Amino acid sequence: MATKTNKLSWGRCEISLKKVGDTSGTAKKLPQIPVENSTKLTKVKGDTQEAKVEGGGIFASRVSKGSYDFATQFYVANTSTIKTWFGGVTEGQIPDDYEVTITPEDPEAPVVKLARVSMNLSLEYATEKGILLNVEGKVLEPETGEMVTVTGVAG
Repeated sequence: MATKTNKLSWGRCEISLKKVGDTSGTAKKLPQIPVENSTKLTKVKGDTQEAKVEGGGIFASRVSKGSYDFATQFYVANTSTIKTWFGGVTEGQIPDDYEVTITPEDPEAPVVKLARVSMNLSLEYATEKGILLNVEGKVLEPETGEMVTVTGVAG
């Protein structure tokens, strides 16, 4: 019996974008690989609601669904084409929402898909890395389906 090898979605990744509602074809892969360890999907804990009782105890508690934040960075060099990535926007809010796909370098590893992301851009400079393009976004509720899906995962 063959042993199945674990495939993790770590290391180098590619990011693809597609405007939400665009039915014209496939997502557009960004032409650069992100800065090492900069691509992150972070769960933001929901608000806690408590039913308190006399004397300071808690009768019941619940936490709302919460949300997700997406972030990545790219190096900006003299050959960078960032002005073409988002219709000329290089800083500030991107006017459209995008489907974002994060694909690991191992084609057998799970892929992360974000159904609808509102993104903004900012530039940063440090002597250690030079000029960086920060891409940050909030994952929004899609009209249908899940905010975040992971494909290629068993059962």
